[in-house]
Amino acid sequence: MKKLTPEGENQPSDTGCETSIYGSRVFKDYRTIKRGAGPFNLATDVALDKEGNIYVSDGYANARVHKFSEGELLLSWGEPGREPGQFNLPHGIFVSEDIVYVADRENSRIQVFETDGKFLGEWDVNRPTDVVVHEGKVIVSELGYNVGSAAISTKPKDGIKAGRLSIFSLDGGLLSRWGTDDYRALGSFRAAHAVCVDSKGSIYVGCDLVGRERWRCT
Repeated sequence: MKKLTPEGENQPSDTGCETSIYGSRVFKDYRTIKRGAGPFNLATDVALDKEGNIYVSDGYANARVHKFSEGELLLSWGEPGREPGQFNLPHGIFVSEDIVYVADRENSRIQVFETDGKFLGEWDVNRPTDVVVHEGKVIVSELGYNVGSAAISTKPKDGIKAGRLSIFSLDGGLLSRWGTDDYRALGSFRAAHAVCVDSKGSIYVGCDLVGRERWRCT
């Protein structure tokens, strides 16, 4: 989603985010965001609820979630920070049964909300990138701490640096987890960045090109 002038020029919302340089890469540095703002400034993901409302995680250069109905903005929530309801790079979002799950990547947690933005709780993970709910299970791809060192401002809460795939119950209980520092090993990941589930229950994980492209769980 983009906001354009009549001339077709992008107009990102004003969050005060600054540009940083890491090697040859120039990027918007989420650590410099000064305030949450309206849609959009490098949005990261989109989800739908059962009424067809659209939720957008606005993450790389903003710190908010936006909710729309037929293109009309209904509400936004979030500010930069580490407190409940605040975000440091909301990277993925999913809505299931009137619950909104947000992968708050650089705070290393999944935040859980009602559809009006009311905070319900959070679960510890290691730099989550995406979240999917399937048949009563919450599946999370975790970037881990072996990549992206220029922008990391946290440390692994459990001492594990590896990228992982984690499966939780709806109340946040950990059911299963896999992934090792040897990202070339079967069932391990380098920069796990996206996850989805098909009708047969197979899990697909989008990874860095040097890692595995797909891992199936039955």
